[in-house]
Amino acid sequence: MTVVSSLDPGGIFGPRTQYLSHLEQPFVGTFPPGNPEVGPSFPIPQQVLAQTTSQPIGSGAPCGNPTPPGSSSARLLHPAYSSAPPPFLPHDPRLVMFSVLPGRVDNQPQPVSVSVIGPTGHVQSPRTTPMRRRNRLSASPPNAYPRPSKPKPPVQWYCPVPGCGIPSGRQQERDRHLKSHLPCSIACSFDPCLWRGDRVDTFTKHLCDKHQTNEPDGHGYQLYDPRPLVDGIVKGLISIEDATQRAIEKVEETALRIGKLEILDDPSGPKRKRGFR
Repeated sequence: MTVVSSLDPGGIFGPRTQYLSHLEQPFVGTFPPGNPEVGPSFPIPQQVLAQTTSQPIGSGAPCGNPTPPGSSSARLLHPAYSSAPPPFLPHDPRLVMFSVLPGRVDNQPQPVSVSVIGPTGHVQSPRTTPMRRRNRLSASPPNAYPRPSKPKPPVQWYCPVPGCGIPSGRQQERDRHLKSHLPCSIACSFDPCLWRGDRVDTFTKHLCDKHQTNEPDGHGYQLYDPRPLVDGIVKGLISIEDATQRAIEKVEETALRIGKLEILDDPSGPKRKRGFR
């Protein structure tokens, strides 16, 4: 049996353009005489067969020559149209009816409702099947891993005093450390206070804790300036022993001038006895 159909909507049996351009043309097929049923090779919707009128094609028929006796008669079918979707016959459970046309499916992952013909012939309940993107991109955002921390710069500043060699990360730290090898350069002016040191911040804390004031300029004495001696030690112009002796001479000279004679008992200060600060 041979059937040529132009009423299929382009999704399974033919292109959609053929359906749009030949919508008004009828079916042309061959059937056994007097039995307009559907063969197993071409399932025609039952709504169409239920409302179809047929006539044999004989001499003078618009579709061809008369049919020889004893053979299948060709019939001209005039189908009536129905708004209901045509169901499939249950003989092939692999047939699937989609709710969208195949030519209009885009590449976006949109869920699609799918209805499947069951083995008993009825349409099963639709289920949601997600469509997958062809080229799936990686879900890892850029720069997902933390950058490695920069390594710390190598230590470049060492104490030049023989036997010390303490490293420092900055030049200022090294110079402050070098002052701890020299006699104390600051003395407290309150009597009979014997505090001595070499850092202004430490002296300010002493004034606040012991004398309830925070004005080091009016209550402190600078016994000597240690900066020229520190520069000479760093540049190798003077040894630590010679720098210490020059500092002691300046301390004794200043103690006599300000009347702090107790400083003469220990011109280097308590710092030298406890090591450096």
